[in-house]
Amino acid sequence: MAILDRARITADDVVVVTAAAGGIGSLLVQAARSAGATVVAAVGGPVKVAHARTRGADIVVDYDEASWANTVRAELDGRAVTVALDGVGGDKGRQALEVLGPGGRLLLYGWSSGSATALTSMDLFGRGITASAAIGPGPSQTQGPIRRLEEHAMEALATGTMIPVVGQSFPLAQAAEAHRAMRVAGDHRQDGAHDRRAAMSNAPTPHRIHGPRPGRLEG
Repeated sequence: MAILDRARITADDVVVVTAAAGGIGSLLVQAARSAGATVVAAVGGPVKVAHARTRGADIVVDYDEASWANTVRAELDGRAVTVALDGVGGDKGRQALEVLGPGGRLLLYGWSSGSATALTSMDLFGRGITASAAIGPGPSQTQGPIRRLEEHAMEALATGTMIPVVGQSFPLAQAAEAHRAMRVAGDHRQDGAHDRRAAMSNAPTPHRIHGPRPGRLEG
């Protein structure tokens, strides 16, 4: 929620989300749509293209294709991207920055590619854009109590505005196995490719694996 709190997305925005099929990316797509924004989901591969569409993105592009930025510009038909939410970094993060329109806002919240998005002061001066870190000590100090963000997150879950991706489910008795599964997924994840969340339940049900389910979107 700190990412969204800092982004201040409105219905006037056109938002690009990188790794939009991943755990965080899927939530950002849903939240931006709920705010009324036009959402461009950037993902890698046809499977994740299909998944991003189920989360309500208006435009979905495969950023494994070299021409994806041109595809975004063509699909928007003259509208400028006003917000880029980037948790991938590297070349893909840089491409997201390049597609951002004059006066746009770049929000960085990670670099799953292994390197942060490269930018210089000339990127800021040349196009009048702003860039900020959406996580870390700065946001936690300036955006009010964490409790407020937690309450917003719980409200979004309760209303169905944001539905998290749950890749695997475990009974509570297998909590250690759930943590191991998340560590393995984290070790092998690259820009959201193997991003999964594990859920634990008190019910004595056997271990089960299911795919992401479409959720209800509002706004």
